[in-house]
Amino acid sequence: MLNAFLDYYRAAIFDIADGLDAEQMNTRLEPSTLTIGGILHHLAVVEEWWFNEVLANNPQSEPWASAPWDEDRDWDFTIAAELDPDTIRQRYQTEIDRSIALEAAAESLEVTSVKERDGEPFSLRWILIHMIEETARHAGHGDLIRESIDGKTASS
Repeated sequence: MLNAFLDYYRAAIFDIADGLDAEQMNTRLEPSTLTIGGILHHLAVVEEWWFNEVLANNPQSEPWASAPWDEDRDWDFTIAAELDPDTIRQRYQTEIDRSIALEAAAESLEVTSVKERDGEPFSLRWILIHMIEETARHAGHGDLIRESIDGKTASS
């Protein structure tokens, strides 16, 4: 069930971005600075962080590892304006594919991470629930932006 919900929201994000060109992917709904391109790019790095780095304890991969995070804490959002929409979509799909593979390799939902918060590791179950929340939240943001562009939402 956790996978079904996460897959649903991942698909919704792609649906929200479907058919948009670079200008549309960079459309903002004032006063927010969020864009659909930024949301997809951010979700790609979120997938990479939680599954590759936290769950699997792997080093940060590219293009994330060489990103200027110290100079721009929101680099994942802001760089999207300079990227081709297909590059953004591909980065998100690549990270989803890796996340699915890393999850499939886990023995159970109770597998815990090496990385901790407040002395507590994260279980795969916790990571999946968090990813549902994160992806669903941004799908809602994306729906509002997409609706302002052409009236379409993920459910229309």
